Amino acid sequence: AGLLAGQGLGACQESLPGCRLRDPAQESGSAFRLSVRVLGADSPELQAPGLVARPVLRLEVGLGESQKETEAAVFAGGQAGGSSSSGAKASSWAQLGCVSSEDRASRASSRASSKSEEDEEACSWHFDDTLTFAARVPDLLGPGLRLRLGACSDVCIGPLQVRMPRVQDLGEAVLELRHGILAACRLAPTEVQGGSTCSASGSIGEAVRQVWQTPVLQVSLKRLADGMRTVVVARVALTCSVTADPALLLREAARAERSLVDRVVDPFVRCIQ
Repeated sequence: AGLLAGQGLGACQESLPGCRLRDPAQESGSAFRLSVRVLGADSPELQAPGLVARPVLRLEVGLGESQKETEAAVFAGGQAGGSSSSGAKASSWAQLGCVSSEDRASRASSRASSKSEEDEEACSWHFDDTLTFAARVPDLLGPGLRLRLGACSDVCIGPLQVRMPRVQDLGEAVLELRHGILAACRLAPTEVQGGSTCSASGSIGEAVRQVWQTPVLQVSLKRLADGMRTVVVARVALTCSVTADPALLLREAARAERSLVDRVVDPFVRCIQ
């Protein structure tokens, strides 16, 4: 009877609306969308897919309390960790400009498009996946954008495919939002809802959507080794874009940071005086 009552109480709690105290600080400042387009990745530790073992590579991206994951990357050939010599591994590190085909906005420059195609060919694993986060100015004062690359393995035995539970840790990194992302953003060619593009200064009657985008960022992913030092074990290529003017967001973040300092320091100053 007690067990049934406990189960009934749990079901009742799940049906009730959730309540929590509002945090005014988290609702202050401009709201915007932060999009992370994951282009590709590479790691000397990652084995190339074989007849029996097939790695499944995914990237976790987190901002604040929100965390999202890409779909499994597609192996595009090239040099892989388990099938290359030490010289080939060193060469692969030098060529880690893993980018996929550019979108319409990025294809405005034929030179940039040509460069991206060359970098794409040098990348072993392709994602071409976009993760979008709802963000506000207080998020700019947090630790930043968290990245974690992991791989599990599918083992194929005849008609059977078994997903192994162990996840191979391929490193993590944190991208600082203000100086690492917003400072690198530039206004991309404006995309018109009808499908065509125009420059930022162009006058077109249709509704347009302004986006500020970074160039391709090569992010080194590190892992703790020997319990004392960190080593680079993988790299990932991505671009970030925001739907609000980065200069405006940086000014609001500076004001919010100053307000926080004032709230902490002022009481001590008044006590001293």
